[in-house]
Amino acid sequence: MSNRLVVRTSLDPAAVVPLLRAAFHEIDPFIAVDQVETMDRLEYDSMASPRVMTMLLGIFAGLALLISSSGIAAVMALSVTQRAHELGIRMALGAERAGIVGMVVWQGLVLAFIGTLIGIGGAALLARTLSTMLYDTKPTDILTFLAVSLVFLTVAAVACFIPARQVTAIDPLTALRQE
Repeated sequence: MSNRLVVRTSLDPAAVVPLLRAAFHEIDPFIAVDQVETMDRLEYDSMASPRVMTMLLGIFAGLALLISSSGIAAVMALSVTQRAHELGIRMALGAERAGIVGMVVWQGLVLAFIGTLIGIGGAALLARTLSTMLYDTKPTDILTFLAVSLVFLTVAAVACFIPARQVTAIDPLTALRQE
């Protein structure tokens, strides 16, 4: 059986503990005062599980971002490689490198935007399920949805830009000879 006593003090809690032990010893020398905790420590301990859950969710979100950006970059690299002949023809006919890069990035961003809209829809449907894991945040927080979408679209833009920039760096005649 565990008996608890809560003591409110304006002094430093560590300074009050010896006084409490002495007072209890005067009343009954067999009373043991062994587990003394401050309210700050109890509050910190009570938040341990949500804090760990938040850290794990953050790690998983980072991994998801890394995996999705790697996937986008791989798909775009494959797409750009398969279209190297077409892009070489465009450059041979006078298309600017910046225009080619912009076109490829735009096409990739259109797909990423469609995927983001589908992801927002799925997240909105699952928001109620995740609400038990959220602390001091609404499950349909618009700012969070916008921030995550912006981060994802930025990563997608970079993932599209890199292979597009690489293919435009090669000579158009080399690209034409690839096929």
